[in-house]
Amino acid sequence: MSSANGLCCLFTWISICVCHLRFRRSLKIHGRGTDELSFTSQCGTLGSWYGIVLGIWIIVVQIWTALYPVNGDGKPDVKNFFEKCLTIPVLIVFFVGHLIWKRDFVLFRRARDVDIDTGRGQVDLAELKREVREAKEYLASRGLWYKIYKFWC
Repeated sequence: MSSANGLCCLFTWISICVCHLRFRRSLKIHGRGTDELSFTSQCGTLGSWYGIVLGIWIIVVQIWTALYPVNGDGKPDVKNFFEKCLTIPVLIVFFVGHLIWKRDFVLFRRARDVDIDTGRGQVDLAELKREVREAKEYLASRGLWYKIYKFWC
């Protein structure tokens, strides 16, 4: 059961990274910048690309080791494969069920068609920029250990 949980987490993080990339692309297409956001990723889009590549690589290795176990005789073990990779068909069933439930069969929306403003709270952009500038100035005035702490925490 822990392999199902692990694969679910990987699929979730890959989805989060894809959403982050799609959001940043939509911002760029709409002529908006990250200076309008109250929070930006420390790793930027590079971190999302790294997360996607690493997540897919781990899933491929998981599928390979589930099909050809290390302690096996080199022959595919179908029972072990389904025990370790049950998450994949369950994920597909839920995804297709969601498409049917929402009656929205569009798998990919163009970045210019993505609505990035609906549900967004009203923010005073000048005040937000001032707060971000003050936070950066405060961080610059602190020592190296504090900067390292703020980077990781």
